[in-house]
Amino acid sequence: MSFLTSDEWSLLQSHIPREHRPLFDFLLATGVRFSEATALHARDFSTDRNGQFSVRIVCAWSRTESNQPVIGPPKTKKSRRTIHVATRAGESVVELIRASQTTGEHVFLSQSGKPFEHNRAWKIWDKAVKSAQMSTHGLRLRFRSTKR
Repeated sequence: MSFLTSDEWSLLQSHIPREHRPLFDFLLATGVRFSEATALHARDFSTDRNGQFSVRIVCAWSRTESNQPVIGPPKTKKSRRTIHVATRAGESVVELIRASQTTGEHVFLSQSGKPFEHNRAWKIWDKAVKSAQMSTHGLRLRFRSTKR
C-alpha cells in the first residue's frame, strides 16, 4: 500500500483547477468522502474558543433508484462523526463557510453556484491524477496515514 507524499500532493494540486482546490485541500486534511464534503453546509462547521475547527458529518450525496442526486445519511452509522480540522485547512474554507451562512447553500458549490455533486468531484480528481501521470487510491489514504 502506498500513500501520497507532500511532493505528490503538490504535483496533483497543480493539476486541479484553482477554484476547486479548497475542496480538495479539505478532503486531504479531513479524509471525508467526496459525497460527504460536497453535502456540507455552514451549520456543520464550528470553532471552539481556541479557534479549533470541527465539522460534523451527518449527511452525504447518493442517488435514488431513478439515478437522481439526493442528500441522505452517510454511507454507514460510523460515518456520522465529528472531525477536528487542522487550523490551516479550516482557514482555507472560511470564506466558503461565510458564503454558505449568507446564502444557505452548500459550502462547496460548482462554478454555476449549484450544489457540487460528488460525481463531478470524482471527475476533477481522476483528471488531475491522469494529468499528473500518477496512480493513487485517493485522499482518504493520505489522511489515515498521517493520523497513525
